[in-house]
Amino acid sequence: MAAGTAQDMTPESRQRRLNEQSGFSLIELVIALMILTIGTLAMAGTTIYAVRSVTLAGLATERTAARQSAMESLRALPFDSIAAGTGSQGIFSMDWSVSDYGEWKSISLITAGLGRVVQVDSVPAGGMIGNVTDTLTFTVLRP
Repeated sequence: MAAGTAQDMTPESRQRRLNEQSGFSLIELVIALMILTIGTLAMAGTTIYAVRSVTLAGLATERTAARQSAMESLRALPFDSIAAGTGSQGIFSMDWSVSDYGEWKSISLITAGLGRVVQVDSVPAGGMIGNVTDTLTFTVLRP
């Protein structure tokens, strides 16, 4: 048998060898903590992005529902009663103008309120939340 194999070792030398090899070194622990910290920070950044995206999606849904409600209210009016005006739906303000073309009317519905700011002073803003105005134009035909 070769010298130093497990069968040749005494119980004391076996124990000493196990004590020398067991556990983690301080450097291994520091490296493991650095990796864990980097992963945790990356997850925190992703969470912030996800919360902002969900908030913006909620605002877009509310804006669309408010615009649809205002449009349906205007379309439900008798044709000759449709006129320019203002109103609000939740956190959004609405202004509409009406152009009469005899047999049909063109309605421009302007919605203002919180939303995703696309561009500020020629610099893309990404997912910032600010006051946004948008316009929907639709027609109503004389029955």
